[in-house]
Amino acid sequence: MKKPKKGQIWIWLGAALLLAALGVGVYFLWEADRAGKESGAAVSQVETLIAEKADAGKKFPTDDPNRPMPTVTLKDRYGREHDYIGVLEIPALGLKLPIMNDWSMQNFTVSPCRYAGSVYANNLVIAAHNYRSHFSRLKRLTCGDQIRFTDVEGNVYHYQVVTLETLQPQQVEEMTSQNWGLTLFTCTPGGKTRVTVRCNRVS
Repeated sequence: MKKPKKGQIWIWLGAALLLAALGVGVYFLWEADRAGKESGAAVSQVETLIAEKADAGKKFPTDDPNRPMPTVTLKDRYGREHDYIGVLEIPALGLKLPIMNDWSMQNFTVSPCRYAGSVYANNLVIAAHNYRSHFSRLKRLTCGDQIRFTDVEGNVYHYQVVTLETLQPQQVEEMTSQNWGLTLFTCTPGGKTRVTVRCNRVS
């Protein structure tokens, strides 16, 4: 039995790598589509709960920077419970997204998450995957674009984009310690850098 020629081995190896890359790409698209559907369903439920609280006419203090952010708990399609702190709207990108209270890799695959801070302390940091239905288009935002965040009690906070930055993965302190009312970030393809949008609160 003849041994495969060296050229044939390289051809087979190349084909295998190509198929593996294709598989990864298809899986990413499937995961992004699933995440879009799950976050879309969650945002509708969060908005319904916000409306119910507003109809009840309850008023809650929002001027205490040390106040923990209130949450509502929802179950996803697999029966897992997730806590949400509100809804983020980015009109320039046509996005309306629920924001989870706790950051984790598992939560990341469902919805954008609070990475640090709060709206009450005016230092909220939100992270999300670079899915098209989440934060992949952050780099298209420009200075002056408007962003809204509504907490689960119906309080609305308005922000304006001030600047866009590119940070390295290890620049955690720079991501969270800067004096910005709202920061949004996501990774670039391959995870080499972080697209970072800095915003100030406006009245």
